[in-house]
Amino acid sequence: MDIQVLKNFLLVAQERNITRAAESLHIAQPTLSRQIQNLEEEYGRQLFYRDNKTIRLTEQGRILQQRANEIIYLFEKSRSEINPVPGTVSGEIRISLCEASAVDSIYALVKQFQTEYPLTVFRFFNTSSETSSGLIEDGIVDMGLLFGYADGRRLNSHRLRKEESRAVLMRKDHPLAAKEEISMEDLKGWPLVVYQDAVRGVPSMIEYGLTADDMKATFTTTFSALKMVQQGIGIATIIKDTVDSSIVTNIASLVTRPMKDAPLVPTFLAWKRNGTLSDQASLFLDMLKENL
Repeated sequence: MDIQVLKNFLLVAQERNITRAAESLHIAQPTLSRQIQNLEEEYGRQLFYRDNKTIRLTEQGRILQQRANEIIYLFEKSRSEINPVPGTVSGEIRISLCEASAVDSIYALVKQFQTEYPLTVFRFFNTSSETSSGLIEDGIVDMGLLFGYADGRRLNSHRLRKEESRAVLMRKDHPLAAKEEISMEDLKGWPLVVYQDAVRGVPSMIEYGLTADDMKATFTTTFSALKMVQQGIGIATIIKDTVDSSIVTNIASLVTRPMKDAPLVPTFLAWKRNGTLSDQASLFLDMLKENL
């Protein structure tokens, strides 16, 4: 399968018109049509529904669209990892980040690393810990931050020295806002908005007496939690250092309170077991392990 043909397929899917896609690619429309037909013959399935003016993806076409994006992404990633000049450190370093206090330290180390190796480019993926683990295993990223634990069967990991504490984000008019600190017992019976990894992560909120019925919504970024709490969906349990107090102060309707008895959350830096890191990723990983 030709990478360029996959790129052409994706453009046709985006334009929903072969003629427009051919014009953008500066190739003849019959040539592009034949490429799409060849793909359909290769897979033995129809990839597009066609009418007089537009075309749209079939269910099988949408599956190929997703996989084509992944294939092209990995192809481009592999090219970026090959240093064009022997002895130089260049190319991309891809990192997935869940919300943790260590993120600020990582960004500071990125600046330090790029001062020494200016030809490197960092690509960050902001996601949940669970998704971050999958990105590492699939080779989409070189390394990532994880909450709670790292699966030693699939990942190598380095436990960060600092563990994360929790806080509660709520509206000022909520009854719990009168307390200076919030306990796990205080949360029982109130509608909760929780970080996605709190449902299955270790230590899980469920393990400490909260039930699935208490959890009305989940989030992967504190920004989403802020919006949901503002709308009255529930009160949010968050990682304490991931929301700047000045942000909450400027949102007049919200306050945060520390949790006094919630378990600390360990954080890990993880990378793929038995995987091969590029020279630049290996160097940066060593820097992270030394400093975090």
